[in-house]
Amino acid sequence: MPAHPYKVAMEVASLVPNTEVTIYPWKDSQKHIDEVVEHARRFLKAHEPVTAGRQGRVQPG
Repeated sequence: MPAHPYKVAMEVASLVPNTEVTIYPWKDSQKHIDEVVEHARRFLKAHEPVTAGRQGRVQPG
């Protein structure tokens, strides 16, 4: 069972800008599992926090 009723979750997702959703059910086949894991990895990589070592220098204005 999903954390929220599917219909409610999809309605909320449709209202929020830049929402990303994965497939459900995702545990029903190895193909779906692989797709969801790859989606999660892409999402985490795209939303990785910037650390002090990765920040660019800001030039004084």
